[in-house]
Amino acid sequence: MKKPRGRTVALAFDEGIVGLVGRLAEPINLADAQKHPSFKYIPSVKEERFRAFLGVPIIQRRQLLGVLVVQQRELRQYDESEESFLVTLATQMAAILSQSQVTALFGQYRQTRIRALPAAPGVAIAPGWQDATMPLMEQVYEASTLDTSLERERLTGALEEAANEFRRYSKRFAAGAQKETAAIFDLYSHLLSDARLRRELFAEVDNGAVAEWAVKKIIEKFAEQFAALTDNYLKERAGDLRALGQRLLFHLDDSVQGPNAWPERFILVADELSATTLAELPQDRLAGVVVRDGAANSHAAIMVRALGIPTVMGADIQPSVLHRRTLVVDGYRGELLVDPEPVLIQEYQRLISEEIELSRLAEDDVNLPAQLKSGERVKVMLNAGLSPEHEEKLGSRIDGIGPVPY
Repeated sequence: MKKPRGRTVALAFDEGIVGLVGRLAEPINLADAQKHPSFKYIPSVKEERFRAFLGVPIIQRRQLLGVLVVQQRELRQYDESEESFLVTLATQMAAILSQSQVTALFGQYRQTRIRALPAAPGVAIAPGWQDATMPLMEQVYEASTLDTSLERERLTGALEEAANEFRRYSKRFAAGAQKETAAIFDLYSHLLSDARLRRELFAEVDNGAVAEWAVKKIIEKFAEQFAALTDNYLKERAGDLRALGQRLLFHLDDSVQGPNAWPERFILVADELSATTLAELPQDRLAGVVVRDGAANSHAAIMVRALGIPTVMGADIQPSVLHRRTLVVDGYRGELLVDPEPVLIQEYQRLISEEIELSRLAEDDVNLPAQLKSGERVKVMLNAGLSPEHEEKLGSRIDGIGPVPY
């Protein structure tokens, strides 16, 4: 098509078939685009002679970067190989466009300071690290199969592996006196064992869907039902269901991160953070966490506070932009510094050293009796949900359990 003369044509995100592709984050393949209810005719574009339409979203780590469109005069649907080619091309373009955003963001300024929500106190300095191997729900597209028995077997295996995983994590954290964290995985187990959820998952597979598409379709359906509720507690279960779906995709994909896949020391950067993802990270290497989407009262936020990992949430920046860059996470102020100047790194390193020294001084006095100069005894209460090492150190020196700080 020729570029229209004069003013550039612009449509709102909720207009046209291209906008629909972006909103659904799924390919749309039409034999006659002009008969589709979302078709918007613009005379200056002069596309009335084009009938066939194929649009594919360009997505990089959960963010829509654009829509790739091809059109043809012939009245026909594009075949499976053509659609597959365009999906592959869109994936390649996503990586290129994402990198161009990195250049645009950091090309002019050496240092960037990003405001976020403080989720767990503390300061961390380390390279950012994004786990790009995890399968994502938005990257799952509709697909069918004739071998439904194989897909049932795959789905059954993923459900069993996820259930075993949740039970294992629950026992691990319960043994470490972290009842709050253990309860998160008990909730996941409860959601996973829901009879209606399992029934609809297997029904979708029996209708010819591959296991991955069945998981995405049914999990999203259930999550949307929870998100529409007025009760805040129940609304938050939508996020738990999506986290559950991610784990099922993980086990369907057989993506297993070995201990050597992570750097020696890193700050995890992610679009979303689930309790399961956090539980499987090497705690001795994890310095901090940056999450693009997340709330201070989420299960992941409860876990990072319990584990004492400096964390900020709601950082409005793509995780791929932060990958391998030097980061400073300030969990006190709710700030993220990207590629800070050496003088700022030194200042934050000084703060970390002061924290370590204060902790050492506190440990030196921990065995002394809690009393005023007058000799009056002072009760010392322990906040529930501290890390296991803190509870082990202080457990025999306290007078009881105090309020939970969440």
